[in-house]
Amino acid sequence: MKKMTLLLLLYSLAPACIELRIDDDGSRDLGVGALQYIKPFDLADTGIDRPASKSGDIVFAETDAAKLKQQLHLGKKTWVYVWGSWCSPCRQKLPFIAQVHRDYPEWNILPVADDYDIAELQALLFSSQLLVQPYILDFRKYGTRIYEKERQLWNELALGGEYHNAVPQNYLFDETGKLLYYGPGAIPVEIMKRYFTDR
Repeated sequence: MKKMTLLLLLYSLAPACIELRIDDDGSRDLGVGALQYIKPFDLADTGIDRPASKSGDIVFAETDAAKLKQQLHLGKKTWVYVWGSWCSPCRQKLPFIAQVHRDYPEWNILPVADDYDIAELQALLFSSQLLVQPYILDFRKYGTRIYEKERQLWNELALGGEYHNAVPQNYLFDETGKLLYYGPGAIPVEIMKRYFTDR
């Protein structure tokens, strides 16, 4: 019993959510009410602040790797943060990402949700005050299985390296769209310092 308790404790402290079989991202249950909070992708929205007086003011743009690649060639450093409302480590990192956005407004921070629990996603972004244009992976392209969606996105976006079956996933790109870092969970401090302090 003690061994099982220790394993559960270690799992709960993990810096990323390791693979669980999550076969439904919630997109099948989208009602008309939720659809009003999803809009088509617009390149002009990249990195734009989206002030909100309540969580219901937050509207997501659907995206995929091809659209994200367009955003990488705007002459700015870009952090693509793939996360889920169901992932505790993802949720815990949102206030930090919001602070990074406030400290470095000249960089594009693209929070990309992997699930369609719209009300929960809105509440999490609002409570953390991460009020930059948020995105959501297009289930019509990637399907409804969360980890398969993330693997396909990685295949199209990372162009090499080793895939990690965990969330959150971080992609750091330079001003030319070159991938500088890909990894799950918390970005190592030395990489964050090098990336965010090199002005």
